[in-house]
Amino acid sequence: MEHKIVISGEGSAHPKLGVKKKNSVEENLKILNDMIESGKLSLDHAIAKTRPGGTLRGIFKCSEDDEMLSHVEALYDFVVAYKKRLVPDYDPSAPVKKVQKDVDPEKLARRPHDFTFAPKVEQAKSSRATCKMTGEKIDAGELRVGLPVFCRGQQVTAWQKAAHFSKALRFETAPDNRSKCKASKEKITKGEIRLCARVGTFAQLEANDEINKMFYNPMAIRPFWKAFHEATGVHPSSIEGAELLDEAYHKALLDANEDERYEEADC
Repeated sequence: MEHKIVISGEGSAHPKLGVKKKNSVEENLKILNDMIESGKLSLDHAIAKTRPGGTLRGIFKCSEDDEMLSHVEALYDFVVAYKKRLVPDYDPSAPVKKVQKDVDPEKLARRPHDFTFAPKVEQAKSSRATCKMTGEKIDAGELRVGLPVFCRGQQVTAWQKAAHFSKALRFETAPDNRSKCKASKEKITKGEIRLCARVGTFAQLEANDEINKMFYNPMAIRPFWKAFHEATGVHPSSIEGAELLDEAYHKALLDANEDERYEEADC
């Protein structure tokens, strides 16, 4: 079998690891090994996600469960040892170089946007809506965030409690040229950083088994970032995958101009 092991490189900067919390350590080690040897997963990315502070530790709730901590430590030790076999002088404490396509925030900000398809933040007008993540009623006056989705041929709004909504978001690298930004209507090219906004329960989100996914150029929905931050205190840099974008970009997401507004009418 011919292996295509990738240490780092474009095309494997932000794939899914493939591992699942419900799997045994042995099952997840086999998944990582197969992903690495097939070239679908870069070693640098696997190390970044499993190392102390990596997002997999949060997904596996390592801070609450010693067994899960040992589980992820075993995965981390495996990918570090794998890389050391290929790069003998590799230092796992050194920062991981991130692969990121150059973006021009100002160019994105000047694009025409359709905020009808952007997430929206508001106080619930009634108690009729249900949070898609928890299944709980959203009380009148409670902060909620809506995502535009299509159901039975028409656009409707899927509501989530604002306190939980950040868990429905992640920054990721587009794996191909097939997605478009819902707000700007422009194609998101392979390697470009996009925001994936998802609709599903907590269990579906954790298993990456969402019902609906919407993609956005992060800069194309700056008014949302500002409104969401002001309402909840959540900063874009705390969203999953935030390490793909630098600090200046995250700050620029909150610098929405006064004339960049979007309608918040119910759908």
